[in-house]
Amino acid sequence: MPLTAAELAADAARCAALGVAGPATWPVLAEAVRRGLDARIGLEDTLHLSDGSPAADNAALVAAAVAAGAS
Repeated sequence: MPLTAAELAADAARCAALGVAGPATWPVLAEAVRRGLDARIGLEDTLHLSDGSPAADNAALVAAAVAAGAS
């Protein structure tokens, strides 16, 4: 069922995007979590886990992001 204009406006009011690659990836992800925003992460963003160790794959990055509170 299509959304009404009011429903679309309410959803748009909470939408935001934060994006970055490299060393700032984890601090920006933490800020997204703090703000209650959805987050995504992958090897195109960083090759390292938040502790600086190499990520084995995308699944390892996603697991670490979820452990940090990302949704």
